[in-house]
Amino acid sequence: MSTSNSKIVGEGLTYDDVLLVPAYSEVLPREVYIASLFSSLKWAIFLSPFSFAIISRLPSFEILCSTMQKYVFFSFLLSVSELSAQIVGGFSGIYNFQTESFGIGARVVFPEQKKIQFSPQFSYFIPGNQVHEWTAGAAVQYRFFELKKIQTYTLAHLGYNRWLNFEDSPAIDAKLNNWNGELGFGVILGKNTRPFVEWRYNTRHREALIHVGLLFNKNSFKPKKEKCAAYD
Repeated sequence: MSTSNSKIVGEGLTYDDVLLVPAYSEVLPREVYIASLFSSLKWAIFLSPFSFAIISRLPSFEILCSTMQKYVFFSFLLSVSELSAQIVGGFSGIYNFQTESFGIGARVVFPEQKKIQFSPQFSYFIPGNQVHEWTAGAAVQYRFFELKKIQTYTLAHLGYNRWLNFEDSPAIDAKLNNWNGELGFGVILGKNTRPFVEWRYNTRHREALIHVGLLFNKNSFKPKKEKCAAYD
């Protein structure tokens, strides 16, 4: 005999019928895998010692508990803060001895306290020079000697060069787009605001350059603490 309840084979629970409460557990997440099939969609439940999350494989659908969201957010802020504390930046004036051209440059260097450092750099030789060009690249620096407020280092630089007035050059191999490699060494003075002098040799065009500039770290613009006269 057919009835309206003949298709009900047992008790069923919906999402709203179940409340999952995070609690202490000695079971590690890697020891547990719970999954269920709902039609053609697969749902997985992940357990964590500090938080709980249900992640669906539906496109653009993700539910994370507030504990995990706060943990990820503050971890990101901490990483950014630690990285910024190890970055120095600065600018320089540049002179090319062979082309007798003047330019300006900008750079950042990190990590500040390590012997091996990475430095993205940009230079621009202004119009009116024999060479009008800009270069964007990066250098790897190795600090090989340090004494109080004096640091010396060697460097290798690779950069993309845009030679804007190459058509004015008598050189046979002159062209608009170039890749330049440079080797050199430099000296840095000071602790916070640091003057530096750097000599480089362009291996492709066989040119010598000198950079003179200033570097700044996070303490460069902080006011100096004055000692109380009563303690002098």
